[in-house]
Amino acid sequence: MKRVKNKKFIGILYLMFLAGCGGKEPGNAKTQAPETPIAPVAPAEPVAPVKVTPPDTKSDYIGFESAPVRPLAKTANGKILLMTNTPNNTLEIFL
Repeated sequence: MKRVKNKKFIGILYLMFLAGCGGKEPGNAKTQAPETPIAPVAPAEPVAPVKVTPPDTKSDYIGFESAPVRPLAKTANGKILLMTNTPNNTLEIFL
């Protein structure tokens, strides 16, 4: 019997807690403090990007090298594989 009374007591406390956490009532709107307006802040001035200049050239020739377009190829009959070895400046042939 004591256990039932404790559960009822806890239930009543729980309901009172939930009732106290209720939403706003129309009558309570006047008792709240008025909201203070926030002053607008001007946006920051944009900063110009840093200008980067390329290094001075040491000669008149500038070599633009790219990777091979087709580093691997097969012959027409499909029995021989051709491979370019760019660092070694050779063409390797695999039978």
